[in-house]
Amino acid sequence: MLTEISDTDKLLDAIDTLLLVLDAEGRVASINQVGCELTGYTTEEAVGQTFWHLCFPSEEGALVQQLFKEVAHPPHQLTHEHLWRGKTGQARRVSFTIAALYHQPLELSGYIVTGLDVTDLRRTEHELWEYRENLELQVQRRNAELVASEARLAGILDTAEDAVVSIDSQQRVVLFNHGAEKIFGYSATEILGEPLDTLLPKHSRKSHTAQVKMFGTADEASRRMSERTEIFGLRKDGTEFDAEASISKLDLKGQRIYTAFLRDISERKRMEQKLRDHERWLDTVLSSVGDGVVTVNLFGAILTLSPVAEQLCGCPEAQAQGKPVQEVFVLEDGLDTGCLLDQLDCALLGKTMPCLEKERPVLSGTDEQRRIVDIGAAPLRDAAGAVTGAVLTFRDISARHQAELVLAEARDTFVKLLTPRENEVLQLMVDGFSTKEIASDFNISPRTVESHRQNMMRKFGLHDMPMLIRFALVHHLVEVPPGNFVAGSPKSLK
Repeated sequence: MLTEISDTDKLLDAIDTLLLVLDAEGRVASINQVGCELTGYTTEEAVGQTFWHLCFPSEEGALVQQLFKEVAHPPHQLTHEHLWRGKTGQARRVSFTIAALYHQPLELSGYIVTGLDVTDLRRTEHELWEYRENLELQVQRRNAELVASEARLAGILDTAEDAVVSIDSQQRVVLFNHGAEKIFGYSATEILGEPLDTLLPKHSRKSHTAQVKMFGTADEASRRMSERTEIFGLRKDGTEFDAEASISKLDLKGQRIYTAFLRDISERKRMEQKLRDHERWLDTVLSSVGDGVVTVNLFGAILTLSPVAEQLCGCPEAQAQGKPVQEVFVLEDGLDTGCLLDQLDCALLGKTMPCLEKERPVLSGTDEQRRIVDIGAAPLRDAAGAVTGAVLTFRDISARHQAELVLAEARDTFVKLLTPRENEVLQLMVDGFSTKEIASDFNISPRTVESHRQNMMRKFGLHDMPMLIRFALVHHLVEVPPGNFVAGSPKSLK
């Protein structure tokens, strides 16, 4: 059996948990990749080593060896958690299971050890438990201070916008802050001493009373006794509202006090619903802020124009509404108009097309200005995901186009300043080649390469190599090799 298992090393390496196969004497016969990574030993180093000597200090090896003796008895398997020490001496907490293997009912052939590194899990659990204990102490201390000093409590709580309501064991109100007065509509004088049911709708009183009683009888005093939940409140005028509340309990001078921190979330829920209803529409439109934004219905008729769109087409929204988009946004070239309609059709089918940047369509506005524009289109959807229209974006790139022309003219000027050899040397510099590599490539001396570099910097009025390479990239004097940029800079500048 051990021979068969040892022949499946590749299969063992595919298992994402630690796995070792041991012979009857506890020596390692096989160990998977996870086991090697956890212990720091290679397969060659681990095979043949006694398991309890390999992974545990000498003083703990006897304990682990005893576990293997226990596995010899039914049910021939046990799970244990212990610190493992790897090759480097680093300790990792591992939860591992030892299972005995038998050829015959009484013939032990070996063991299988499987395990999981739980070091980070146990550390997280410990930190979480400390956090919960500290939080519980803070909550209890805060409640004790608030209830024990009612005069000081009133001054603090009355500045809070949230409602703070405390009740006794009979569920009668003993504290009612200013925030509670604003939310429920009662004054503290009216509500103090009244049953908590006064503040609850009839349909939730019975269940709420039962929940408070269950909470009060729970003996889990060592943990945080508050839980966020959504409930309903009842105002003095009889209207119900959605609320969010947390409740805690405190035994103070022989009396149990429950304190609820409550917030009216009616407006928030209304806004959340409104945002959900318009989320897709807002995402599409807001992503185009700064461009001319046009929305159209399923028939391609204009519904709305943004202020920028009105400026681009020279037509106010009221005048454009209901008209086909191609009548309001007039492109000089008929082919460009066809591309615009193709984009619109694609969007109305639920697809998105990139801007018509390469074609550089020219938009003629009623103000007789010619503007080079980029045009994009995307579908508009309702809350159910159905297409209800499309949004078109028009971006005026006239200034950018003019700048590109100036840049191209400057590039031609700068290229003419360089000799063919200097152009070749500059290209290799941007590609990341060293001076020695460039010299070897052209069969020239490094001093000659340096001379070329100095000449280029002198011609462009630059002072160092990084400035030269940035200048070459900005003015497109060289081809940028794919993948030659790290965080926006060429390798040559690293």
